Amino acid sequence: MNIFTTSWGDLGLTRFPEDPRDRLRAWDASDEYLLRHLEGETLAGTVAVVGDRWGALATALAAYRPVQISDSYLAQRATRANLARNRTAAETEGVRLLSTRDTPPDRIDVLLVRVPKSLALLEDQLQRLAPRLTRDTLVVGTGMVTEIHTSTLRLFERIVGPTRTSLAAKKARLIHCTPDPDRIGPAAAAQEAWPRTYALPDGIGVMSGRPVTNHAGIFCADRLDIGTRFLLEHLPDRRGPSASWTWAAATEWWVRRWRSPTRRPRWCSRTSRTRPSPRPRPPSGPTPARRPGPPSWSATHCPVPNATPSTSY
Repeated sequence: MNIFTTSWGDLGLTRFPEDPRDRLRAWDASDEYLLRHLEGETLAGTVAVVGDRWGALATALAAYRPVQISDSYLAQRATRANLARNRTAAETEGVRLLSTRDTPPDRIDVLLVRVPKSLALLEDQLQRLAPRLTRDTLVVGTGMVTEIHTSTLRLFERIVGPTRTSLAAKKARLIHCTPDPDRIGPAAAAQEAWPRTYALPDGIGVMSGRPVTNHAGIFCADRLDIGTRFLLEHLPDRRGPSASWTWAAATEWWVRRWRSPTRRPRWCSRTSRTRPSPRPRPPSGPTPARRPGPPSWSATHCPVPNATPSTSY
């Protein structure tokens, strides 16, 4: 565990799962830069923290009852652990943890964005949040200089409003964005970029030609990658328990369900964005018998013994 010194106290932070041998910190220079900047700002109303890697921002700002929006299950587990370690029970309960597929707050007064590695994920997040912004919303992004590009700034400007960057400090940079009333709130453009749907190629078995819908931020979101195609072509047809642990785990999950309707395969991923849809379009032919009740979503354990905890379907 390392100590993160902020204006809101000294915080003992760890990543998840916690490993005493891990020397990597649960924050970086971009988190430090953003928190130093916020010392001179008034944080009132609903504070939304997007893309908080290991909960450093949410833990530091717990007194403001922020809403953390993240696509990473491990990041949210780290956030819960860091809050329990550093904040009171009342402050911990005041922090809401949402996934990127959950409905965001109706109004956002302060938007803090930790720039993700995926530009598509950033685009999807900004499009989802733009209708919740007002002309007075404080919008600040942060990231390392290697993560902030011209395309990143153009995305902020196109979806939210005029954008500028700060000087670099410790190889980190801030993004200052002024909401444009013509692009946010009721005037926000309809979400058209994500999710994307495409048809799978022929020659991959039961899934050939079937439509697949992918969300932003996953690997090869607009096409089937060659590795997954090779896997689907050679997927064994075996009975008994099975687990999917691939980028295209949702596709493989449904292949196994259709091959054996009575089978209950498990699916693992660190992000909810690869979660298989409960109601995909079934293949042509006889409809297989279905188990009673809709599939249930669980984010508590992984079915593989001695594995790192992750989301399980």
